[in-house]
Amino acid sequence: MKYHIVQLGCQMNISDGERTQKVLEGMGFESTDREEEASLLGVIACSVRQKGIDKVYSKIHKWNKWKNRKSLITFVSGCVLPADKEQFLKLFDLIFPMSELPSLPEMLHQYGVVTPAGMQPLDKGRDDLQKEKKAEFNPAQPGIRPAELPGGNGKPSVLETNTHIEDFWNIDPKYGSGFEAYIPI
Repeated sequence: MKYHIVQLGCQMNISDGERTQKVLEGMGFESTDREEEASLLGVIACSVRQKGIDKVYSKIHKWNKWKNRKSLITFVSGCVLPADKEQFLKLFDLIFPMSELPSLPEMLHQYGVVTPAGMQPLDKGRDDLQKEKKAEFNPAQPGIRPAELPGGNGKPSVLETNTHIEDFWNIDPKYGSGFEAYIPI
């Protein structure tokens, strides 16, 4: 399964996008530069500038038309103002704050997405990760911490809390460059 992420806005969104890529690839997704090939389409957005939000609307309208021809899941995250979030509830399948990124595998699992990593036992890969990075937490491993998803019945899911922001910082980004890195301040 392939994914495509559009990062709109500031350098913080690039940094958030790199962490999102790491989580998705840990689930078994493969990145593609061609959004037409993807079964998971996401936007890391910023509501500060209207031009960026206009681009989000343009993308989601195009993607939602594709849903008539193929199965795909859409999500939005980033710095989204409450007014924009209310509108996005009607358009995107998943909406979550970046602090809940570690729960993305569980959100997708509860949404019904089956990935190669999702078909493996829940503990597969955890020992290797601990040996490699000496970490106790694998944010890309499904089932580690269940997400609380309000709504249901095919309606978009919105996570409102920032209670797991520490887990977000434990995700090592998938850097797009060997000599340059965007870091949140």
